[in-house]
Amino acid sequence: MTADETMHDDDLTPDSGPLPSTGSGEFSATEASFISEMGSLMERWGFPQATGRLFGYLLLRNKPVDLDTMTRELGQAKSGLSVAARQLEAWTLVRRTTRPGSRRIDYEAVGDLQHLLLVNNAHMRKFTETLTSGVPVARGEARDRLASLAELFNGYVEQTEALVADWEAAAPPPPELSSPSPRPPRPPAGEPGSLSPESRLPELPDPDGVIVNVSYDLAPRNGTAAATAEAGPAAPARRSVVDACSLVYDGAGWRAYLNRLGENAPEYLDVFSASFSRYFGASHAAYREALAVRWQDAVDVLLPPGRPPFDLAAHLADRQRQGVKAEFAMGSAERLPDGRTVNAWLLETVREARDRIHVWAGISLRDPADALREVEGSLAAGASGLCVIPFLDGTDPADPRFAPVWDAAASARLPVWLHTGHHFARSRPTGLGSWRTVETLAARHRELLLVAGHAGWPDVRETLLTAARHPGVHLEFSSHRPRHMAKPGSGWEPLLHHARGLARDRVMFGTSTWVNPGPTGPLADELAELPLPDDVVTAWLSGNAEALVARSAAAHRG
Repeated sequence: MTADETMHDDDLTPDSGPLPSTGSGEFSATEASFISEMGSLMERWGFPQATGRLFGYLLLRNKPVDLDTMTRELGQAKSGLSVAARQLEAWTLVRRTTRPGSRRIDYEAVGDLQHLLLVNNAHMRKFTETLTSGVPVARGEARDRLASLAELFNGYVEQTEALVADWEAAAPPPPELSSPSPRPPRPPAGEPGSLSPESRLPELPDPDGVIVNVSYDLAPRNGTAAATAEAGPAAPARRSVVDACSLVYDGAGWRAYLNRLGENAPEYLDVFSASFSRYFGASHAAYREALAVRWQDAVDVLLPPGRPPFDLAAHLADRQRQGVKAEFAMGSAERLPDGRTVNAWLLETVREARDRIHVWAGISLRDPADALREVEGSLAAGASGLCVIPFLDGTDPADPRFAPVWDAAASARLPVWLHTGHHFARSRPTGLGSWRTVETLAARHRELLLVAGHAGWPDVRETLLTAARHPGVHLEFSSHRPRHMAKPGSGWEPLLHHARGLARDRVMFGTSTWVNPGPTGPLADELAELPLPDDVVTAWLSGNAEALVARSAAAHRG
């Protein structure tokens, strides 16, 4: 808050009655009525009238408005309007923007209010689950009443999600962003090179404000990434991509993966229910119903009996169609029914395709000795890197007990992908895997190659500055849509700001597979549409990942 926005109690007291007449805004009678009615309506929702009026005012504006203009036209205190604007921003009803070369902040009403509906749905779903949990406890009429209410609210949530899904699927593509280097215009829909509604990737916000990416192009039921179902005309030439965070599993591998989430972070099965359902081609309603009983039952919905086996040739063909020349496939030390680890299965399955599928063996840090054995065994079997997810293990990778693990990785020049930044496991501290973890490991083990998974979001700036201090640190931004990076408040501003300098050679593209279950090509196109120089786009999509592989391979040859 600036000096001229000092708050006084009278500034924050909601006005009542008609729109103040002290402002200079020339409102028609119908406009003034609309603004006042919006204030009264939102007051019934728990907002101050002043906040509702500001929302009504912004809805009528065609361009972003600064606080000075609001104060002048509405005749209300600037400090009160500042508070109201921040309230609306917190509810994603408005967004803030800035002007080039100016520190002045403008506000505009957003047009994608489906986000608000889905955030509300997340809370409504929790309410529904609480009602459902009371059914077995109640008796008689009370039991029937609880069951009826739970069914009613669950139906409301499902219908709202379906409505928003249809809305987003039919929405036009976002406007093109200006770029310092000219780019060819997007072809009209239906022409070669255009994005069909099926290949666009709509987004749903999760309850904590992180974008949960979903797609309506369902994945085949054999564990491969989403692919084009039928052969069509030759696809347009795509940029080369290296996916720095992919998951390549068969049915047993996916079950091991989902079970690990259910046992250690069941919140993921809830928050990402839509993504999981779409990736595996399952009924979202059936999944939610099963999840309300047991998470194991929900996993069974995703992985029913009779799934086709994993088809490596089909997977590679799909990757080629999408322009993916290589991928870093993340494994795990979880055991499969046949006694092998997921790492062992993955290394054996892709043995003949290791030039395209680089296996990064997953290790658990629950036991230092077991972790070291997994590193040594995976390295001997041909692993190209390591993968660590601290919040699933509940351990701090910077604990000195794990120093031998990092020393072994550094000695072998095995890059380590480390989950960093936000996670949803309520039983685990936020700091398990952050830029501070990366900083500590990089300082102690100078030869260690580290990849900050998800770029440490939302602490992207700190993660990037950590990379500035340590030449072995890289960032990859899987699970996050490139098209959102240029939006104010996205948290990705530091990455774009430093794209031509510090970030140019340290950032890599990734998908996380099921989080973005649609085709990889459109995701790469989104990155290319950002206001970035062409050489930066190429470096982020493939060049930096290729350089990391070459750096590691050179050490092995030495």
